[in-house]
Amino acid sequence: MGSRLIHAAIAQKLMTIHSFLDDAFFLGNEAPDADKTSDLTKGDTHFLVPSNRGTQRIDLRQFLTQYPSSLTNNFMLGYYTHLVADELWLQDIFSHHIPAGPIGVRQQLLALYYQDFQQLNRFLINQYALVPYERDITSVVPTTVNLDALRQLMAEYNHDFYLIDARPLQLLQQSEVDNHIAKVVKMMTNMINSGQLVEQLIMPQDKGNL
Repeated sequence: MGSRLIHAAIAQKLMTIHSFLDDAFFLGNEAPDADKTSDLTKGDTHFLVPSNRGTQRIDLRQFLTQYPSSLTNNFMLGYYTHLVADELWLQDIFSHHIPAGPIGVRQQLLALYYQDFQQLNRFLINQYALVPYERDITSVVPTTVNLDALRQLMAEYNHDFYLIDARPLQLLQQSEVDNHIAKVVKMMTNMINSGQLVEQLIMPQDKGNL
């Protein structure tokens, strides 16, 4: 799934288009990755369910059922945007670069894949004018959010600005990352403007399982 800076780039682009989006939206875009800084699992935070396509998928309808007013709350709209971005990433990028295969080969590919995240940092920072997040989050996020986990996650986000690897990319390409960001921004903008739920567009193959 996409890196913290990729999600930040998506949030920044959407915030320039829609003036009502604010810090709560930005933090919501990062929040699902708090599985790394809490006792929750990625399955919990990303609403992962089995899929017949070779990877798990993100059940967007399950998220909306659990949080029915989420799309009227900037933080939860950001959370939803993260889930949409990760589902598209799984479909368009991850499954292309990390296909099913022998465990040893797959582990080697995953090592290159995660290394590329660091190598993309400088590009993303410059391309999308990203900056560290240094504001207090206490009054911004819903009271149900684990503040300690989110603070630690944002500390890791800030640390990404110092994880700069100048080596060439091994698997990922800057153009496909740009295209992914643009695709999510366009899709979420259309949803915000029209109210058409995104999962109706990106998961037709799982329609019968929703």
